[in-house]
Amino acid sequence: MTTDESAALISGSSKPEPARTGSERAQLAYAYVVFMMLGMAMLLPFNCIISVPDYWELEYPGEHYEYKASTSFAILNPIAVVIMIVLLRLLPLPIWIASSTVYILLMFLALPFLPIVISEYIAEYFSLFLIVTIGLAYSALGSAVMAIVNKAGMSYVQAAMNGQGTAGIVAISLRITTKIIEDLGVFPQKLGPVISAVFFFAASGGLLVLTVPLYLALYLMPACRDLVKADKKAEEDLEADVHESADEALLGDGVSDTDSAPEAPAMSFLESIVAIIKGQFPHNFNFNVFVVFLTTFAAYPGLTTALPSQFDALNRTGWYPVILMAIFMVGDQVGRAIPRFSIFQFSTPVVTGMNLARVLLVPVFLFLYVFRLHFAFDIIPVILIIVFAVSNGLCSTLAFMYASRNLPAHLLDLSGVVIQVVLVSTIFIGNWVGLGLSYIPAVPANAHIL
Repeated sequence: MTTDESAALISGSSKPEPARTGSERAQLAYAYVVFMMLGMAMLLPFNCIISVPDYWELEYPGEHYEYKASTSFAILNPIAVVIMIVLLRLLPLPIWIASSTVYILLMFLALPFLPIVISEYIAEYFSLFLIVTIGLAYSALGSAVMAIVNKAGMSYVQAAMNGQGTAGIVAISLRITTKIIEDLGVFPQKLGPVISAVFFFAASGGLLVLTVPLYLALYLMPACRDLVKADKKAEEDLEADVHESADEALLGDGVSDTDSAPEAPAMSFLESIVAIIKGQFPHNFNFNVFVVFLTTFAAYPGLTTALPSQFDALNRTGWYPVILMAIFMVGDQVGRAIPRFSIFQFSTPVVTGMNLARVLLVPVFLFLYVFRLHFAFDIIPVILIIVFAVSNGLCSTLAFMYASRNLPAHLLDLSGVVIQVVLVSTIFIGNWVGLGLSYIPAVPANAHIL
């Protein structure tokens, strides 16, 4: 497929768009925003947990708590998402989304108060337990979101991936805001970090819950849903025109209930899962997602945010890891946004090659981490993190966009959950790899390295 054809698929049509009224354009814009919000909701919980390394270090010094927190978040995700493959269709998708987001909000509100109301030792482990349960709620939320997004078409998959990048920017922006307020002395000195964390988690949780009414409004707007269905149908028509192969007749429209839609063949649950995996195989989806996220979480946030600045004030105040995380979040968002332009719609072999090449950045970050007591030159980690972040956003977005476009309509919701299984399993493995690397000791400052 040429890049122009890919661009047409992403935009939803190979022909000039039909004339639409102002109301229809507004509804489509609203739908795009809702899918962005769904994508943001999907990753905001995890981004919140990893965006407060300075707070974790303050409450539990020397415990590598940012890695413990991220590992606890992911530890049961693979099992939970596999279970969601079975449970997904038992409840309406809005129920899964509403219940999981409300639970995450309540746990976010509880986390900062634990070190105050119970002993630090108990709080350390009880906080990890709550983070595990947040991870379980995230698994249900992410599975429901991927089921919704996957049925809507490639343009809305890209919107959701854009939203995932937005989640990182939102999380780090809220953290920067609350940290500035804390450093200005607005809060009492003794309680400043706690109040700052309360505001951060409360604002993040509130934004997460806001997704629910926005999605429900779309869910209850038939005219807007029909426009989204028309975009999906246009994608499939273009796909058929581009490939002109007999097996394209298996696709169906994915969203329409018209008489022209082919009847879904009777398939057992296991046959459905096998068909999904086979349908994703031509695009190396599972391999590309595994490599891109394993590489990212092996080095981020642990190795990257532990690098010192050449300016002592940034190290002393805890601002440097926050700055590095902000750079990563912005770069990741750029990488997720640029696939809308045809020049960045690389073929699957190119995406695979890029993923393999960025693996080389992990030993580079490890070298800087091990020798962090010997030198600090800010421009080096900044440039490396920019490359690391943009490539993460770009490669992951293209992998997700291409994942299910060969699948028939009746498998698209389960395909979304299978995608989530691959994602959370890789994050789980990557976190453990990163945790192991973080325990490699630094070369002592008085050691002779030459």
